[in-house]
Amino acid sequence: MTAANKLFVPAEPIPPMEVLNEELKARGWTWKELKKRSGLPAPVVGCMLNGGTPITWRLANGLSRALGTSIDIWMNLQTSYEMALYRDEIQRDERE
Repeated sequence: MTAANKLFVPAEPIPPMEVLNEELKARGWTWKELKKRSGLPAPVVGCMLNGGTPITWRLANGLSRALGTSIDIWMNLQTSYEMALYRDEIQRDERE
């Protein structure tokens, strides 16, 4: 990894659901409000907010509709999180 790449690697991977939960808190929304605005089923929203499911294209579409964001934001957060977890796993394997 080059020095430039190290500047952009977070100290700890941030799950996309933390970002989503913070956004809901900032807007004063409950999970029910997110469900209503996103058009996603209640069990899906509940599982997603608890970190039990990764963000898929379907979920990202619902989030973008509800929050007025792009689908890309949510997909990029998920991808970045998964890449960080994978990078941590590789580094652990290299140390062993």
